[in-house]
Amino acid sequence: MDLREVKLGGETIYEGGFVSISRDKVRLPNGNEGQRIVIRHPGAACVLAVTDDEKVVLVRQWRYAANQATLELPAGKLDVAGEDMAACALRELAEETPYVADSVRLLYSFYTAVGFCNEKCICSRRKACAWAVRFLMMKMK
Repeated sequence: MDLREVKLGGETIYEGGFVSISRDKVRLPNGNEGQRIVIRHPGAACVLAVTDDEKVVLVRQWRYAANQATLELPAGKLDVAGEDMAACALRELAEETPYVADSVRLLYSFYTAVGFCNEKCICSRRKACAWAVRFLMMKMK
């Protein structure tokens, strides 16, 4: 059975910041027509960073949409022009944690909210992260 939905038309109903939202008209697998609201996103990268003593590095941060603090892997959106996923992952690790790494290895990719958003997240792993001296110096001030 073919499960594909075919886009018949659509319109952008919001565009701003790093996302856009569209309302699309689709032909469903059963032949009927339907509507889909889709959030278009540039993508993101996250890092499964493991320290020398085998501890996973996590970040606690407030998430407005969830109205709570969450515990997450260091991650962030692709918002630097020309930046690839590996560079994004390394940048986010350095920005959000006291760790740095010089390379990452791709583990897998996944859609974060596949029912309504095309954001695809690439998860990378970095073993034996080193402390970032600049971060520690900034924290001491």
